[in-house]
Amino acid sequence: MSQPPPLGNTLARVSLIFGVLDCVVLPVVGQWVAIITGHWARAQIRRRHAPMDTDAFALAGLTLGWIGLIVLLVVAAVMVFRVIPALKALGQVLLDAPLLRSH
Repeated sequence: MSQPPPLGNTLARVSLIFGVLDCVVLPVVGQWVAIITGHWARAQIRRRHAPMDTDAFALAGLTLGWIGLIVLLVVAAVMVFRVIPALKALGQVLLDAPLLRSH
């Protein structure tokens, strides 16, 4: 009897799925799950000499996860250094407006 071919690495598929979900609906959770499971999957694939197609899934999930994390960090930096000071300045302008001052 012959054995069926191995299905590949499940963690690699999970990494790819969460990498795609990171782009669509789960920004923070999807990033971390994609990155962590992608690294685990690639380590398992190297140890077990699993089929290379699952390594491509793991690599794609890792890439999407890291890109999502970098984009999130850039957006956070813009918020901290540009948007928040601008809102603070706008708030000060509004507080100094003649209509809002009490007599």
